[in-house]
Amino acid sequence: MKYGQNFIENQKLIEVIGEMFDSVYADQLQMQITVNSSSYAVKFYESLGFSKTSEEQETDGLKYTPMHYCPLRMDGLITG
Repeated sequence: MKYGQNFIENQKLIEVIGEMFDSVYADQLQMQITVNSSSYAVKFYESLGFSKTSEEQETDGLKYTPMHYCPLRMDGLITG
């Protein structure tokens, strides 16, 4: 009987951990990350799933390309 009770307790623990994971995962899906990439790193960021938000810009002599990453964009759930 002890084995059965441990199994039930483990199942409850697994369910709680699963709910916690779902909550954290949902929060992460809503996250957006922005970067100002150097011209040398644009392809690197694109390989990670980032997209350009505009063409290369220059501020105080520094050139950069604004980029952002939004995980839901890949699923077509967020546009913009």
